[in-house]
Amino acid sequence: MVGKTRKLILLLNMHIIYLWNYIFMDIFIYGHYIFMYIFIYDMTIIYSIVCSMHIYSCIFFFCPFQGKFKKTQKVLKLKRVINPNDNRLKKTNDKVIKKNDKKNEGKVKQIVPIDSNLFFNYNENLCPPYNIILDTNFINSSIQYKIDIIKGCSELLLAKCNIYVTDCVVAEMEKLGQRYSLALKLLKDPRYNRLTCTHKGTYADDCIVNRVTESRCYIIATNDRDLKIRLRKIPGVPILYAKNFKYKIERLPDNIMI
Repeated sequence: MVGKTRKLILLLNMHIIYLWNYIFMDIFIYGHYIFMYIFIYDMTIIYSIVCSMHIYSCIFFFCPFQGKFKKTQKVLKLKRVINPNDNRLKKTNDKVIKKNDKKNEGKVKQIVPIDSNLFFNYNENLCPPYNIILDTNFINSSIQYKIDIIKGCSELLLAKCNIYVTDCVVAEMEKLGQRYSLALKLLKDPRYNRLTCTHKGTYADDCIVNRVTESRCYIIATNDRDLKIRLRKIPGVPILYAKNFKYKIERLPDNIMI
């Protein structure tokens, strides 16, 4: 009996070892296959990612037709709003307007009478020989441009010219000092006629404007901007000025020199 039991125990041990080896080998073989499958799957994913990155990088860096991305800012479209200080929003008082109208009713508008020699702003008093009154700025600019005043005026107007200088202009030139001594010598030439002034002071602009309004038979030669603005308001008064080394005239009709 003892020998049979030993044989049975040995057989059981042999079967257990065989089963254990079989199970272990199967686990090892199938586990290896599973591990290889997972490894290959991971490698394919990584390879696909790397390939896609490489393709996109090639397209981005080497494709000549690929444009740059521009970030467009979204600008808010604001609605137009009227300024709160606009006159259209202010309520006009009808009472104030009526009061102002009543005040202006009593006032008489003064209309400056137009000279009878002016017909459609054509001054019939302007005819050869032309009478020209000189201003201080015109004399200084003609000296700078080295233009003979009498010769330049006669060449421009194609006629004889009578040059006039007022006492105010001579007094202004004397006040300016030695710098304008050459201009004073020019004014002492006997060819320049002298006009006496009855007013006080030495301001020449007011004197010239008053003379022209009283008798519109003069051409005013000046380079003063303010005096030009004042003279343009008087109809029928031509303005002669020096520019670019020559004389020019404005507001003189072409028919007057025929």
